[in-house]
Amino acid sequence: MRDVLFMGSVLASATHEMQNIIAIIKESGALAEDIIAMNGLPRMKHGEKIPQALAAIREQVDRGRRIMRMLNAFAHAASDFPEVCDLARYTAQVGVLAARAVLIKGCSLTSAPHSGTLPVKANALLLMQLLYLAVLDVLAAAGKGDNIVLSVRAAQDSSPDSGTPDARACVALRASTVLPLCSQGLTSLAKELGADCLAEPGAIILVFPLPEVAEGVRP
Repeated sequence: MRDVLFMGSVLASATHEMQNIIAIIKESGALAEDIIAMNGLPRMKHGEKIPQALAAIREQVDRGRRIMRMLNAFAHAASDFPEVCDLARYTAQVGVLAARAVLIKGCSLTSAPHSGTLPVKANALLLMQLLYLAVLDVLAAAGKGDNIVLSVRAAQDSSPDSGTPDARACVALRASTVLPLCSQGLTSLAKELGADCLAEPGAIILVFPLPEVAEGVRP
């Protein structure tokens, strides 16, 4: 656990600095755009391509900021020892962290919006690892061009399969009836977290127990 804490601390510091670097690039690009807006394009060969280049910089800066924010949150999750965390928040973060693995296979990944927090009884770092593994298992059943959707669902008053209130994260292949296989790594980690892993046509459902009333969620 000391190694995890050390890696989390270093990564948190590095990603914080990278966010500062990206902010400077963003501000410099915006300054260049303002100067061009006031003075017009410079009379030079291919000068008309400058706005296009600045737009590309702006787009990639915004992309980099999203990734760095998620990496920073991931680093801080290493010290999130309280066994209660926000399922909605960390599901959205895994959606960003897993995007490249999905893109490499020619698929896309979408996180369905959820308003408010959804506290569950789970360690944040392990929960993110579980969600990431679920994405990979669903991805294994996907074809090129498929869309994977991450979503969360509020607590069930009386879940028929668990008999107790719970909250759920769903990793689904849109418009697919293929039954994903829950890998051994996924099922083992789910058991460690006290969660259930359910395979349904086109989806893997992760079922998390709710915290006790007295337990709070990390802000």
